[in-house]
Amino acid sequence: MPNRFTRRFLLASLAISLAPAPPAGAQRPAGRKLVILMLGAPGSGKTTQANKLSRRYRIPSFSMATILNKESGWVKDRYKKSLRLPMATGDVIGDELANQLVEKHIRSKKARNGFILDGYPRTRKQAEYFERTLAELGLPEPIVLHLDVPDKVAVQRLVERGKRQDKPEMIEARMAEYRAEAGFLLSHYKGRVRRIDGAGPREEVWRRIQQAVEQSLR
Repeated sequence: MPNRFTRRFLLASLAISLAPAPPAGAQRPAGRKLVILMLGAPGSGKTTQANKLSRRYRIPSFSMATILNKESGWVKDRYKKSLRLPMATGDVIGDELANQLVEKHIRSKKARNGFILDGYPRTRKQAEYFERTLAELGLPEPIVLHLDVPDKVAVQRLVERGKRQDKPEMIEARMAEYRAEAGFLLSHYKGRVRRIDGAGPREEVWRRIQQAVEQSLR
C-alpha cells in the first residue's frame, strides 16, 4: 500500500496530466519582438482584430488616422498648415511628415517589443524609411496581414454601422484610399503577405489571424 505522501504525489501527478494545455502562442514568446502591418478595407474589421492582437501579444496598436488626430498639436509650426489640409480633405500627407509622426510612436517606450500598425507605409519612400527605422530599433521585419473582404460586404457593414462618416460618398472615398494603400503594400511586400479571409464571423476570422501570426513566428 502506498503511504500518504506517495498517494498525494500520485494524485498531484494525475491532476497535472489531465489539466488542459495552455493555448499555443497565448502571448508573444519571451524576448521575441513582433511587428505587424494590418491591411484591410474600411468595414473589414481591421480595428477590432488589431485590438485583439494588441491584447494577445502585449504590444500597442497604432493607426495613421488616429495618429493624425492625436498629434496635430505636436507637429512643428512649419508643418501645421500642411497637416490641417490633409486632415480636412482626406488627402495623403507628405512622406516626411508621415515618417516623423509614425517614428515618434514606434520609438516610444511602450513599443520597444514591437507594435501593430495600419495606414502606413503608403509609398516607397515611407517603406524605405520605415525599414531603416526598424533596423535601428532592433525590430524584426513586419508580418503583413491582409484582411481580405469583398467590397460589397465591407460597404454593407459600414452602412449597417450607421456612423456619421459612413455616408455613401465618404465610404467611396475611403475605399479608394484603401485600394491605393493596398496596391502598394501588396506589391512591396509580395511573397510575405498573409491573406486572411475576413468575410466570416469575427471569432472565425480571429482564429485565422492567430494561425497566420503563429505560423510566421515559427
